[in-house]
Amino acid sequence: MSRTQLHASSPVPRSREHITPVLCELHWLPLEYCNANRKLYPSKRFNHRQFQSFLREINSEFADIPYHNEVRWLSRGKVLNRVFELSKEICQFIESKGKDSTVLRDEKWKCEVAFLADITAHLNVLNFQLQGRDHMITDMYDAVKAFQWETQMHQCNLPHFPCCQVMLKQVSATVFPNAHFVDKLSALRTEFTRRFVDFEAQKNNFELLRNPFAVDVETAPVQIQMELIELQCNGTLRQNTTLQGPHSLFAPFLKQCPSSV
Repeated sequence: MSRTQLHASSPVPRSREHITPVLCELHWLPLEYCNANRKLYPSKRFNHRQFQSFLREINSEFADIPYHNEVRWLSRGKVLNRVFELSKEICQFIESKGKDSTVLRDEKWKCEVAFLADITAHLNVLNFQLQGRDHMITDMYDAVKAFQWETQMHQCNLPHFPCCQVMLKQVSATVFPNAHFVDKLSALRTEFTRRFVDFEAQKNNFELLRNPFAVDVETAPVQIQMELIELQCNGTLRQNTTLQGPHSLFAPFLKQCPSSV
């Protein structure tokens, strides 16, 4: 059976089409301004060397800012985090070049950068969980559901947002737009629900894939009930699945699929 045939014959693999990196539409203005200011120093070799030398002179913890690749949006998280950590040094360097650093010193703007750096870091973690070999779609489903619950947990003073926690210690409660960020997290959770709505439609199938030995045969689809009974009565398969996980049940079928597809 080819990978295409396997995809067409099973209702569960079809949901793989929806396992894609999701980029939230949050605060692109701060990101664009970060990149615009970043071009002052690294875009030209002379300015880049000057900035590195400047960081060494002031004994900075960091030696540089990583390059942002437009093709790979995940690199933006690294840029944002480093820009936030080096915000003071960047302001000093920009001012030494005779440029205006008013926006970079604005407390509300720094809060926006902190929030975007933190939420992008969480999205990066989710993205890596959705990648890699030997992942079943149930693993991906669990990762997405966990992220949705995490965004709900984050809505209370953003406890797991380290950059935001730094800003909360530096600015007053009236300056830090906590309610605004809570709204953004709520919108992100809603967007995830919309994008992964097909996941919920396949929930019962996922349970069947995750542990077919625990599924109630009477509630299973009629067309697979007989096969499910035989499977659940197979002691060898039950033991192997307990020891090796549900992946062992599907490994023989995956080996039949062309590796190039």
